[in-house]
Amino acid sequence: MKTKGNIDVPEYVRRKRKAAIAKQRRRRRRVFVKMFSLLILFFIVLCGLYFSLGIFFKVEKIFVAGESVYTPQDIVNASGVKKDANIFGLNLHKIKTEVEKRLLYIDNVTVKMRWPTSLVMTATKAVPTFALECNNKYIILSEGFKVLEKNALTIGEKLDIIRGVKLNSPMLGGSIKNSKLINLTELRDCLRGVGLGNVKIYDFTNPQEVQLTLCKGERCRIEIKFGNFDQMVYKVKFLLAVLNDRMDGNVSGEIDLTDLLVSKKAIWKPSIDSDSDKKDVETNENNGEGVVN
Repeated sequence: MKTKGNIDVPEYVRRKRKAAIAKQRRRRRRVFVKMFSLLILFFIVLCGLYFSLGIFFKVEKIFVAGESVYTPQDIVNASGVKKDANIFGLNLHKIKTEVEKRLLYIDNVTVKMRWPTSLVMTATKAVPTFALECNNKYIILSEGFKVLEKNALTIGEKLDIIRGVKLNSPMLGGSIKNSKLINLTELRDCLRGVGLGNVKIYDFTNPQEVQLTLCKGERCRIEIKFGNFDQMVYKVKFLLAVLNDRMDGNVSGEIDLTDLLVSKKAIWKPSIDSDSDKKDVETNENNGEGVVN
């Protein structure tokens, strides 16, 4: 029997403690061996997965769809994607951005995977749609507001004119982000949704007093004081009703919708040389104005 300080420790207690310590060490050793084995296994699986992806998941085919002035090979070259590239290493957003930046007359590209080894790019052609007035010249924009031409002196008859939107150094091929143009898209879609696709001028000089110009042939030109964008759908439907029920095809003049939400009425001012029939409006003898319910 050995002593520890002033306390005698029996031999069997000492042996029991040594056995417990040895058992604890063996347990720790087994845990370490298991953890190390799992780590090695994980590393082997990871390496196998990496090499299998490199071998079996390569881009074999690139499909190009949609309407475009460019050849499919032009679009593939602009994307920067190479055949045999690892499909998991592709950045689809970067591919989209590169194509739209490098090819001027592509408005939008969608890029999708077609598993397991194909890539599909669908292009939308950038068609000149708007002419934005800027310092007595025009910036030609696509329907998606991509800059197709700067400092144009003349424009085609098919282009819709935008006024009152100021841009700071727009880049050729760049897409314009502007709150007024977002409102323009909503308004234009709303007008076209009810069949009013012949609005040719959008004036956003004062966002609270938006003005539109509707043209129907050579003899019909109607100026529309639209006001702001509150209850846009209601205003457009009211405008359509006025145009359909109150005026013939050759009328010209001005429709004022700025007080519509309060009065539930629009003011109609025919032009001096208009030969329209005004029997359906209440005519003011002094100024020729009419109030349309």
